[in-house]
Amino acid sequence: MKKFLLVAAFAVCGIFSANAQGFKVGANVGYPIGDAGDAYSLQVGLDVAYTWEVGDGFQVGATTGYLRYFGEDMDETLNGVTIEVESVDAGFIPIAATAQYTFGEMWFLGADIGYAVYVGEGDGNGGFLYQPKFGWSSESIDVYAFYKGISISDEETTQSFGDVEVTTSTGGGTASSVGLGVAFKF
Repeated sequence: MKKFLLVAAFAVCGIFSANAQGFKVGANVGYPIGDAGDAYSLQVGLDVAYTWEVGDGFQVGATTGYLRYFGEDMDETLNGVTIEVESVDAGFIPIAATAQYTFGEMWFLGADIGYAVYVGEGDGNGGFLYQPKFGWSSESIDVYAFYKGISISDEETTQSFGDVEVTTSTGGGTASSVGLGVAFKF
């Protein structure tokens, strides 16, 4: 799956490179915080976006890519017994609208809003994606700081085993991170 996504990203680059005034390819790295800070040690991402200028200094468009949160092993204590719990990495494909407003000569404010599809191991849910960002822009590159959040819905399932019903939950919560990113313009 990962190889397919990488090949697809490069194919999109090739298709749009001939006339891609608003085409961007980037990478970002973040530090998980909040709910995600307990279970994950690092967030990395790859992005592709295409934007159109709709006003003086204002661009809108679409973005997608791949996000990965790397799991962090934890020690959990229950009834006086401590066990090591291995967190599973979480992967997401964001599908979002993007907007960016450039002010002054080179500074910008931007935001991505959409949905992140869960593509990690095991059970998991996607969720509402939001990413405000602030940065510096030139003709060929954007460098920015961001806050990224994915509001993951809680999903419960109930199974019956004779007279006993067992309900499990996917947990819900927010996968949040703060970090830095770079996007190259073509």
